[in-house]
Amino acid sequence: MTGAWHAQARDQGVAPFHPDPYYRVVRNVRVYGAQGDGETDDTDAINRAIADGARCGAQADSCTTAPALVYIPPGTYRVSRPIVSFYNTHILGDVVERPVIKALPHFEGIALIDENPYDKDGKNWYTPQNNFFRSVANLVLDLTSMPPSVGTGIHHQVSQSTGLTNVHFEMVRGPASRQQGIFMENASGGFMSDLSFTGGHYGAWLGNQQFTVRNARFAHCHTAICQYWNWAWTYIDICVEDCSIAIEMHAMHRERQGVGALLLSDWTIRNTPVGVWLEDAQTGHLTLDHVHVHNVPAIVQDSRGTNLLASPADRTSHSIPLWVKAPASSLKAIVPGMERRGLLFVGTPDVHPDATERDLVSVRIPYGIYVVKDTLHVPIGTRIVGEAQPVILGSGELFNDACHPRPVVRVGHQGDVGELVVCDLIFGTQGPAEGAIVVEWNAHESHQGAVAMFDAHIRVGGTKGTNLETGTCAKHKQLEALPPASFLNLHVTPQASGYFQNVWVWTADHALDEGAPTQINVLSARGVLIEASEGPVWMYGTASEHELLYQYSLIGAKNVLLAMIQTESPYFQGHLFR
Repeated sequence: MTGAWHAQARDQGVAPFHPDPYYRVVRNVRVYGAQGDGETDDTDAINRAIADGARCGAQADSCTTAPALVYIPPGTYRVSRPIVSFYNTHILGDVVERPVIKALPHFEGIALIDENPYDKDGKNWYTPQNNFFRSVANLVLDLTSMPPSVGTGIHHQVSQSTGLTNVHFEMVRGPASRQQGIFMENASGGFMSDLSFTGGHYGAWLGNQQFTVRNARFAHCHTAICQYWNWAWTYIDICVEDCSIAIEMHAMHRERQGVGALLLSDWTIRNTPVGVWLEDAQTGHLTLDHVHVHNVPAIVQDSRGTNLLASPADRTSHSIPLWVKAPASSLKAIVPGMERRGLLFVGTPDVHPDATERDLVSVRIPYGIYVVKDTLHVPIGTRIVGEAQPVILGSGELFNDACHPRPVVRVGHQGDVGELVVCDLIFGTQGPAEGAIVVEWNAHESHQGAVAMFDAHIRVGGTKGTNLETGTCAKHKQLEALPPASFLNLHVTPQASGYFQNVWVWTADHALDEGAPTQINVLSARGVLIEASEGPVWMYGTASEHELLYQYSLIGAKNVLLAMIQTESPYFQGHLFR
């Protein structure tokens, strides 16, 4: 996500399925009365900017027809109650001068920003596992004016196709602080990156099925990360300094989920007595992959104070190439022979924040649903940025021949080498589209990370405009009666390379625009095919779900990293052979 252009850009976005033809996609909080002067209570103004225009609040579980990009210019915005982020909302601060959201001393509520409110009966507005298509970026969340006994930066109960990026959390320091930067208690994710935390009891308190976290910095927290439960999480490029505990790993018991698995890769922990604290050493998988510690006496310690892994007594600094703890039977082991050269590569979007409005003609796509009848080619050298995730749908006869599959979007031609970035877009089909390759990725990088996709997703069916909703793809219909939705969703071709971050490839298993989740059966043949014969291909925080033949397939590929991939087969497949 970027934010430097929105102060000067005109709102040209169109939400074609919203009942109001004058519905505004892009909103600037200053237009709605926010002052950003560090004194005025701007809560109501910011919430008006988010809620304007018949959006999906508490009345519906999900909705893609009313997207909003809410731009917050530089300034300090004081708030007394939560900023409530509706479904399909992208809250975007200025990327060059991040605005500050600062709690007033009398602030009341769950968090400065709430992405899934609870009603008076304790029920969430949105089903946690259905809380898609939203982001928060380029902000400072400041709790230091609140009493140290209370305060949370963001209630981030979200699932796939969501982002939390370039956000700093400033909290009260010291042993009396009970504040926390992130509170996440449920859902199915997800990806977040480029975060920093100072102070507080917990930098982040986290419980979610699966997530990838990249580039996070913690300082002067009591506990940097409390991992309360998960299925599997991957943490890459994390730095913890001057804390008491780097990460707590809570246990699986009969009465609660606990932590299934943690992968800690390329960590640096300094001046912190305990690296990993285990509530129960008998449960959960833990892998340390290239972890460097300095002045960390207990690298892995259980709740009884027993060190499973300690720093050598004669060395202040120590590196762990690979160390694995499995549950119960093989409690701990140092695994030799696993070597790689240096740190894992990670990239960031290069979308020229100093660009002027004159530059936006070729690189900014206003929100809309764009139907293409033939292949849309994205040439090498392009930097393309969507606004509130516009949608490109392939439609028509050219995409309906499975014997001659055809790309909806072709990224580069085979043999192209150079630079190319795709950000904040959604690609899909308008069924039937039996021969559609939704995205064909041909470009090869001229230098590491030069061709990349950030926060862009492939969504097949389930929304208005796709012809792949309840009416055509009802759960009760015979499979032979359903319209085919795609041939292949993402193809990384043999000569290609690429960096993919926060990319969700989803064949819809339920309809999003009908108020409550209604299961549907959408027939998409294949998920992600990687044939990059030389690579490299880097995939951080990617997922592929509900395709018929495979979710991921690697054929003849080399130098591929898949960090925390999430997959699900179609829900109906388990019932076919009963």
